[in-house]
Amino acid sequence: MPSRKYPRRDAGSALAGGILMTVCCNVVCGILAIVFAVIAMSMDDPHQREKFVGYSWNSFGIGLAITCVGLILIGMVAGHM
Repeated sequence: MPSRKYPRRDAGSALAGGILMTVCCNVVCGILAIVFAVIAMSMDDPHQREKFVGYSWNSFGIGLAITCVGLILIGMVAGHM
């Protein structure tokens, strides 16, 4: 079995990230991240699990990016008032 060049991603940490995203930042992307993490936890195949954990982290990243852009836009609008 070839060695990995990156650490294995854990579904539990993806679930925690999704919960944090839902509570603090972006509800829609947070719920998507939670759903993908829970699906990954139910998978027996490690390749499928890895794929859904990746989907969860991608949802987290997209939600974080949307939140950051929104905060920047709010700051720009508030600065002009």
